[in-house]
Amino acid sequence: QGKNKRALQAYKAANKRIPYSPANIRQLGLLHLEQNNFIKAEKYLQKSYNLNPCIESTIFALHSLYTQMANYDKARFYLDKAFSTEGLKRRERILKKNKSNF
Repeated sequence: QGKNKRALQAYKAANKRIPYSPANIRQLGLLHLEQNNFIKAEKYLQKSYNLNPCIESTIFALHSLYTQMANYDKARFYLDKAFSTEGLKRRERILKKNKSNF
């Protein structure tokens, strides 16, 4: 609990310095998700997704959130998004790029 509270404070401070960082905003959502604070988790995860809908960890976090909330229609939407043709092509490009860096 103490670590989570400190992490929340750190990410809130980071979010003030860089207010449009999807990664920082996603982390705030994930920290609230860990505390089962679904309303705040949804707020931050949706904001992160709206800033950059291509970040797979955000898409999977939204899937997890909606599964835990028993909102299976929304959970399915994000799972389908992650495994869509576009999502799979994006993963393939990332893997090729990372492979060429080695």
